[in-house]
Parts: sequence; C-alpha cells; structure tokens
Amino acid sequence: MIKRLITQLIFCTVFFSHYSFAVQPEIIMPGNVDDLYDPNFGDNLEVLALHKIKDKFYISRAQVIFDPSHEAAKENRMVSSNVEHAIAIFRNIDINPGEVKTAASNFDVTTNKSKLLLGRIVYFVQESNQGLSLTGPEGDAIIIPNRVSFYILWAGDLDRDGKLDLIVDSEDGNEKNSETCLLLSSIANKNKLVKNAACQFYGG
Repeated sequence: MIKRLITQLIFCTVFFSHYSFAVQPEIIMPGNVDDLYDPNFGDNLEVLALHKIKDKFYISRAQVIFDPSHEAAKENRMVSSNVEHAIAIFRNIDINPGEVKTAASNFDVTTNKSKLLLGRIVYFVQESNQGLSLTGPEGDAIIIPNRVSFYILWAGDLDRDGKLDLIVDSEDGNEKNSETCLLLSSIANKNKLVKNAACQFYGG
C-alpha cells in the first residue's frame, strides 16, 4: 500500500511539473491582438498587469477585457485589462503581485548608450548592427539579435531578484514587423544577464 502511494505521488509530481513547464508564457500589449482569444477559456482570462500608480509600478492580478465591437472577429479583437493604465499584461508567467522597482534611465549622446540604474547597479544598453546589447556587472551580450529601432518600454526588477528585467519593442530590418519582448534575469542561463521569456508579434 505504501509503495503504491509513493508511486502515485511520484507520477503526480512529474505530471504537474511537466504541465507547468509546458504552458507557454505570454506578454500581451493592450491593443489589437491576433491570437489571444481561445474559445476553451472564454472571455475571463486571468492575467497579471504591469501598471503605474503615481510614480510607482505594480503587478496586479487582472482579467483581460475584449472589445465587444470586435465580437464578429474573435481572432482579431482589441484587448485591455480591468486594471487602469496597464502598460503590459502577462499570462502564464511566475511573478508575484505587488510593487516592482523601476530603473532610472538617461541617454548619453556621446557614447550612444542608454544608462539604466537599478538601485546601485549600473547597466548600459546600446543598439548596433548586430542588435541590442546589454552590459552589466556580470558581463555583456547581444540580447535581441537581428532587429532594429529598439524602444525600451519598461526597465526594472519585475521578478524581484535584484537584477534588471526589460520590456523592449523592436522592428525587423524592413521595419514592417514589430515585436515586444519580455526579458527576465531570473531565467537567464549562467553568466548571462537576461533571457527572452515571451514575445508578441505584430505584422505590418
């Protein structure tokens, strides 16, 4: 009997661990979204929203709101959340609600670099022919390759590990297709600063 219970416990642990990793993380920018709607979930999608209250940013539990005027074309409906002033929505990402630290930033025209200050930690972001590079205390690397026209939508400590996380918008070489990506430090490989957690694509 004990052996049978142990076997069942191991099976359940493996099953749920596999299930949790099988769920695809998503970043959803409020606006026109092509592939979010899923009839298996209905209209009550539980998400997390990054939003600003006065001069601070917070992660709050939220629900997606679909624009009813796009009901006839459910695969291409305007979405927002029930949290006001949300700048990004996350789904299937392990981040706890609450206040999140934001990085201070300024652009140095002499070096063509953006300086990001998270607490006492200094990072530099620079666009080059190879893509967007990030330099920090643990090294430097091209974090988004083969893209152009980068715009940092948000920078701070989203996963609360004391290191920089980014939400970056960019375009392809023809400037026809754009994508917004969430880059997290907590899932980065050893000796790497961040890792791409999720992207949302927009066709031009």
